Amino acid sequence: MAPGIARSISRPVAEAVLVVMLGLAFLASPARASILSTAEVLDRTGRSITDWGNEWWQRAFLGPDQLGDVGGPVFFAEGSSGGSVRFDYTIPGGQFVLLPVATYIWTFFDPCADAMCAERIINTNFIDEITRPFARIDGVRVSRAELASHVVRVDGSAVPFKVDTGLPETNNPDEYDGIVDALQGGYWLMLAPLAPGRHRISFGATVPELDPDTGEPWTNPDTGETTIDLRTRLRIKATPVPEPSTYLLLSLGLAVLAFTRRSRKAFSA
Repeated sequence: MAPGIARSISRPVAEAVLVVMLGLAFLASPARASILSTAEVLDRTGRSITDWGNEWWQRAFLGPDQLGDVGGPVFFAEGSSGGSVRFDYTIPGGQFVLLPVATYIWTFFDPCADAMCAERIINTNFIDEITRPFARIDGVRVSRAELASHVVRVDGSAVPFKVDTGLPETNNPDEYDGIVDALQGGYWLMLAPLAPGRHRISFGATVPELDPDTGEPWTNPDTGETTIDLRTRLRIKATPVPEPSTYLLLSLGLAVLAFTRRSRKAFSA
């Protein structure tokens, strides 16, 4: 092949390869995690965000080893019960991620053993008194407006769910023990499955501290109402799963190879 012909061929081939490789790099770059709306949670997981929050609490009562990867479509991230905590996770590809930003549960026992009373405690004493809720996903802060659209409140249609308190059951109906009814609410975020690779997620809020027997705010004569800072920091490595984009990348790669071979064959005689 003459040198002039070789140069005239190599340039368009190189440019074509460069264009396709730039396209590959764009497609392969991890997408920022997306927060599902209430409707999207129901549509994509088959259950409401309230139902997933209920299950999170049921598992939390059984112990932290019941959270995390439980083999289903949703990964149950741990939260903080006060102060700052850090967790490292490896999440299987394709799992949604449930984040308990700031949530509260009320189990039914006297003097508040009905749904109407639980509604007041969860909505008024807890949710309405939350300040400075926040969430950051891969360095991007979730806006207050978006967080406000992900609050689970108790309403008249709420159905109590069961939790196991881990205490032995007795014959005294006034004692707090055994398996009891409960309601929950607060700030919940459900993330779409994460792109493979490392992610950093943090969330939390300043919440009121409530009397566990009455659900009323605890007060201190010197400092006023007691509050708790909840801060959870997650470092997550998501594992890959075969997706249509994977096959698209492979097809594009083969197309580049085929184009190069055809070009060489056509002009190498």
